[in-house]
Amino acid sequence: MFCKLCGKVSSSNKCIYCGHAIDCESNTDIAHQSVNVAEDDDSVNHVIRTHIMTPPVNFQDTPQFGMKWHKFVIYFGLFFGALIDLILGISVISGMIYSRYGIEPELVYDVFSGLKTLDVAVGLCCIALAVFCLVTRFQLSGMKKRGPVCLYCIYALNFILSLIYVILASDIIGEPIYDGEIIAMLAAYLVMLVLNVVYYKKRESLFIN
Repeated sequence: MFCKLCGKVSSSNKCIYCGHAIDCESNTDIAHQSVNVAEDDDSVNHVIRTHIMTPPVNFQDTPQFGMKWHKFVIYFGLFFGALIDLILGISVISGMIYSRYGIEPELVYDVFSGLKTLDVAVGLCCIALAVFCLVTRFQLSGMKKRGPVCLYCIYALNFILSLIYVILASDIIGEPIYDGEIIAMLAAYLVMLVLNVVYYKKRESLFIN
């Protein structure tokens, strides 16, 4: 305990140096004040270490990517794709795809009976893809983590479905039905798949929901 008169430290209630009576309560207050000062010093040191000694974040080092293609996809691309897949599905199921060549669907199915089953199956898949396009649109607009993966699946499924149809239809008819237009369409699906993978891989940190 501290003596207020001489300032010396004594272990009893009476100073052994000057004989002055030592107040225990005053010494308790002094001890508490010392603790509070030490805590304040720790707080100040923490602030200094956190806000002064920590180097500032350089936002120029953080890559900033544009989102124009993403906005195009969610506001137009997927809606348009869903519409195309829906129209194509209905056209294939009803046989309207042959009308563009001036051929009656009934005549085609009379000669190639297996083509009707193939057309119905592929048409239903196209309609399912149309629905999946809308699901993907809301996954992407909500910045869902699986949104980009759904978009990849759309291009991959369109490629696979188109390729299967060409192969099976060629087998039923007995001769290849693919032409430059079909080959270009298949190539476009692959190119769009690769480009979208590259695009969204760079921005995968944005899709965290």
